[in-house]
Amino acid sequence: MYFIGYNRMESLFVLYSFSGVSEPLFYLPVIQQYMAYFRNVIEADILNVKGWAKVYTNGTLLNKDTLLKLKDWGINEIRINPSASGFSPMVYRHIELAAQLLPVVTVEVPSWPPYRDQLFEMLSIIEDCGVHHLDICQVEIMNSSALTRIARALPDAEVYQGYWLMLDDGGMVESLMQNVADNKYSYSVMDCNAFV
Repeated sequence: MYFIGYNRMESLFVLYSFSGVSEPLFYLPVIQQYMAYFRNVIEADILNVKGWAKVYTNGTLLNKDTLLKLKDWGINEIRINPSASGFSPMVYRHIELAAQLLPVVTVEVPSWPPYRDQLFEMLSIIEDCGVHHLDICQVEIMNSSALTRIARALPDAEVYQGYWLMLDDGGMVESLMQNVADNKYSYSVMDCNAFV
């Protein structure tokens, strides 16, 4: 999937984003083929501009060989969600390895209230891993089945209407951001809630 747009200065930019319902790293040959097409046809032959490519992953399949392939194919950024593995120590090791090998490593996690303690513990760990950015998003509720499961897990949960229904995190994103600022961590924090 790719997106072509203009930034505020009216210059062309292209974003390539590999994500989905499944783990994108299951499909490395597909990523390789798309990246060759994007870099050699879209950028060089059609647009004469270099795009930004990112891969979203739960981090469980990362290893040195995979990271070097992604780098060789021109992936600029990897976004890793450690909460998808229950904040596995193995995934934190993979995050650290990614930070050594790729230009940009972003940790992207939902502000799921039951993970509050693990999210706060994560902040110092990812600082030590060398990540560049932390992207925190509220949980999007995209269908009635998800709403039913959330209501079972969090009977007192509050939701509000954004583009989708959103699970209110009770100010957790702001608290996480304050913790990062108070501790002077080196990574930036992006608040990706519905109205930000």
